[in-house]
Amino acid sequence: MHSPFLGYASFYCITIIITNKTLKENKWQF
Repeated sequence: MHSPFLGYASFYCITIIITNKTLKENKWQF
């Protein structure tokens, strides 16, 4: 049985990682 919270936590972690990569790339543009 998969917990909805576990799936949400995984999605949230992936979103944070992508956001961090985007911020690092955009940092050079400012």
